[in-house]
Amino acid sequence: MSWFANSDGQGNFGPQQDVSTGADQVRSVALADIDGDDDLDILSGSYNYLDSSVVWHPNTDGQGTFGTGQIISRDAVGVNHVLPTDMNGDGHVDVITASMLSSRVSLFLNGGQAAFGTPVEILTDASGTASTSLADVDGDGDEDLVVASYWDNKISWYENLDGRGTFALPKLITNLANRAQSVRTADIDLDGDLDVVSASYGDGKIAWYENLDARGNFGPQQVITNRLNGPVYVHIADLDDDGDMDVLSASISDSIVAWYENTDGAGTFGAIQILTRRAIAVEWIATADLDDDGDIDIVSASYGDSSIKWFEH
Repeated sequence: MSWFANSDGQGNFGPQQDVSTGADQVRSVALADIDGDDDLDILSGSYNYLDSSVVWHPNTDGQGTFGTGQIISRDAVGVNHVLPTDMNGDGHVDVITASMLSSRVSLFLNGGQAAFGTPVEILTDASGTASTSLADVDGDGDEDLVVASYWDNKISWYENLDGRGTFALPKLITNLANRAQSVRTADIDLDGDLDVVSASYGDGKIAWYENLDARGNFGPQQVITNRLNGPVYVHIADLDDDGDMDVLSASISDSIVAWYENTDGAGTFGAIQILTRRAIAVEWIATADLDDDGDIDIVSASYGDSSIKWFEH
């Protein structure tokens, strides 16, 4: 696991700086101030069945010098996603993990200064938990949980009942996301509530689901595209700077990174626009203004050729 310094603010990156060389099959990485010292630490989760660890690395000087990994858990069993958040509102960054091999979503509460206790099992019955997203789905001011489960083809959401991480039973959004792999939330139709976007590996679909009433009652699946081969990641950003949210996808089997324009701000999407067909076995994408020119660039990570690429806008 490594990081690269944007050395001039223009997207020219320095050499690889290793954070850890012992992490096995790291599937998810996030940045957060885990220890409360006002700099960004690194949080990671390993997918390997024999490792299955959730680890954080302290940013010791605020300049990107990272210390030895601190174990949060050794038995998360196939971590596919790590998600930092202050779930109980105590001012400390907690950690949510989605474990695909054990079909669990777990909450590790941070008691302060990165003191993590025994996990709270949020759910244990999502069949192959591939991805999670936190969002206020029902508009009551706290973060609910949206989950993509791979083996039963479902996208579901779980209401946060008390604002402190006590979740209700699942409410189904769809069971038509064949091998659901990735889920994100955003206000796709600009009506003031949060909708859901998914990528499903088995049927090649990127799709979205309208939050009809701002209370978490969702409409039918609306397909953005079904022509991809193995989409595994979806991301949402205003790529064309027109005030609405567009969608990006990464598909591992055809090595395509693509985007789809939200043409009317109401969730009508244009045809696929392919950025590259050479992101070999791409598994992850993100957006940021890497060159400080006021627009959004795209970053991808590819398993097949062990590369990290960025695409200048």
